[in-house]
Amino acid sequence: MECISICKHGDSILFTNDTAAKEVCDHYDIRFIDLSMLLKSLIVTDILTSKEVEALIDKIENKDKVIISNVDYILNSNDL
Repeated sequence: MECISICKHGDSILFTNDTAAKEVCDHYDIRFIDLSMLLKSLIVTDILTSKEVEALIDKIENKDKVIISNVDYILNSNDL
């Protein structure tokens, strides 16, 4: 909640992967970037290839125990 408050009052962008935090941001019109958006943008902007992002997703899921539910969208769609 502290980060959300800072972003609201400081006109900043929150980076989160927390579903509840994203809902609060939507409700209060606070800009945020989530993990899926970040990973997708790496492909769209040609910073990483789909294969490289797929390997990164595997690392994140295995090392950090984070489940990324929309992997197909991240890897296969060409638009944000």
